[in-house]
Amino acid sequence: GSEMCIRDRSVNVMQKNLVHIPYANRDHVIGSVLNATFSVIGQTNLTDGATIWDYSKAQFLHPFFIAPLGIYRDSCGNVIEEANVPNAIRGYLDATRVNSPICLDEGSDIEAILAPYKYKTYTPLCKFSIGYSRIDPMQTAMQNVIRTQIERRVRLDIKMQTAISYLLGELVCNIQEHSKASFGYLYTQYLPSENTLYVAIGDNGLTIYGSYLHSKREDYLEAIGQSEAAAIRLSTEGKSTKPYAPELRGYGISTNSEMIAKGLGGAFFILSGGAFHRRDAKSSDFANLPPSIHWDGTLILVKIPLNQRPDFDVYKYIVH
Repeated sequence: GSEMCIRDRSVNVMQKNLVHIPYANRDHVIGSVLNATFSVIGQTNLTDGATIWDYSKAQFLHPFFIAPLGIYRDSCGNVIEEANVPNAIRGYLDATRVNSPICLDEGSDIEAILAPYKYKTYTPLCKFSIGYSRIDPMQTAMQNVIRTQIERRVRLDIKMQTAISYLLGELVCNIQEHSKASFGYLYTQYLPSENTLYVAIGDNGLTIYGSYLHSKREDYLEAIGQSEAAAIRLSTEGKSTKPYAPELRGYGISTNSEMIAKGLGGAFFILSGGAFHRRDAKSSDFANLPPSIHWDGTLILVKIPLNQRPDFDVYKYIVH
C-alpha cells in the first residue's frame, strides 16, 4: 500500500529554495528540539517552488526532530529534495522511513511489514488512515515489536509493558475519535544509551482547540475563549468532547501525562495548532505560540525512561 505516499519530486531548477538542516542532536527539555524543526518548516514554507534540504551540518538527528519533520514533509504537499546527505544520515533516513512513511491500509500485512524491525531500535514512520479498520491489530503488532526491540537489551516487567501498551492504544484512539483527520502518523525509537523509548504520534486534523469548538458545548467554549492553550489545559483535565460521556478521560491525555511524568519520571509534550503543553516530573506548562508557529493538527511526543521503578503501579493510572 506504499504507492499512495509517492509524489512527484521533479523540480524546476530556477525555483529551488535552499534550507540547511541543523545539527539537531539534543532535546534538553522535551519539545525544545522543535525549534529546529519549525526553523526548517518556516523556511520551506517561504516559497511555492521546490526546496532543497541541505544535510551537510547534520551528524545525528534526534527522533523528536526528525519524526515531526517527516510528518510535515508527507502532508505539506511541497516538493522537497535533499543534498549533501552524509552516508550515516542517508542510512538513517531511509531505514526509519521518515521521508517516505509506510502506509498501512486495508490490504497491508501488518505483522509482515513490521517483522524486520524487531531487530532494530525503531519502528518506521507509519501513516494510517483514520478509517482504517485494523488499527487495533496495528497497535498490537507495534507493541510486540517495541517489546522485542527493548528486551533484546533490557528486561521489561509487566507493569512497564502495560504502560507502553496503554499509552499507544489511548493516543491512537484519540486521533480516531477526536481529530476528524484523514491520516495519523506513528514513530518510535529506543535509544539504548539512555535506556529510553521516544514516541511521536501526530495527525493532520482538527486541533484540540478546534475539537472543542466543534463540540459546540457552551461551557467549554466559555472556558477556552480565544486561547488554544486553555483548550489543551481543558483536555489534560479530562474534559471530553464526546457528547455521550462528557466527564470521561477525554483525550487520554490526563491519564497518560500523569502516568509518564509522575509514575515513570518521563516527559509528555503536546503541540496542537498554535499552543503547546509540556509536562515532566518537576513542572507542567501551557503556552500559546507566536502567530508564526502553527502545527496543522496535533502532535504528541512522549519520553519514557525504562529503568525499573519498584514503586510504579500502572493500575493506579489506568483503572478508574
